[in-house]
Amino acid sequence: MSRFSNKVIEVVQHIPYGRVVSYGQVAAYVGVPRGARQVGWTLRRLEDIDIPWWRVINNEGRISILWPGLTNFGSGAWTKYICI
Repeated sequence: MSRFSNKVIEVVQHIPYGRVVSYGQVAAYVGVPRGARQVGWTLRRLEDIDIPWWRVINNEGRISILWPGLTNFGSGAWTKYICI
């Protein structure tokens, strides 16, 4: 992974329970103020579901990443992760 990706993952891992931040806020925090899409691509490629990617939202206040094969946020084990 790139240094940018590692920084994004580190920031996302430290988003507290019950809080959300935008892709743009994460990008600005890691030093790339116009890198919101890069943040999205980094989170899209995550393989570790223990990184709380669902706490990063788009400018409409919604989760915009779907993991491959994930079509229903309310189904199965994903409910546990999405609600945290």
